Amino acid sequence: MNKKMVDALNSLTVVDWSASCGELEYVLAANTEENRRVLLESGFTAEQLAEATDGLDENDIDLAYLAVNYAGVFCWIKTKGFVSEDEYDEWRKGRENA
Repeated sequence: MNKKMVDALNSLTVVDWSASCGELEYVLAANTEENRRVLLESGFTAEQLAEATDGLDENDIDLAYLAVNYAGVFCWIKTKGFVSEDEYDEWRKGRENA
């Protein structure tokens, strides 16, 4: 997992997300100059950002696409953001013990 990329993804405000039947469909952030700068500075490329917006400036940025394809994350938790498998296991154990 690329921590710098994951930290950048998790620093952005999520404007919409969708999951169905246990599968994450998308996690979106606004396609702003500032958000693009944060992602580029963390190591994502302009080409990767174009893929995450289907190449359209008016589309939001699909953070899940970037996370899964380039940052090596395990999953996304609404209250925590993108996490590694170990972080997910710890979160799940905490929920089971609550």
